[in-house]
Amino acid sequence: MMNSGEVFLPALSPESVGIPSSAILNFLERIDREQLCMHGFLLLRRGQIAAEGYWVDDESSRMVP
Repeated sequence: MMNSGEVFLPALSPESVGIPSSAILNFLERIDREQLCMHGFLLLRRGQIAAEGYWVDDESSRMVP
């Protein structure tokens, strides 16, 4: 059950919305190389979730898809 104002966003593969998975992997590898502090990311395309991931709080180099 959704509250008013909530929006459901379907999750699809990156390729199905025109994004190569390799481009997402390159993005994540660059974040790691640059040692950027990230808690998570959500990649949307045309109102659909193409990629999503979150880093574990105590281990910034470990990501949980």
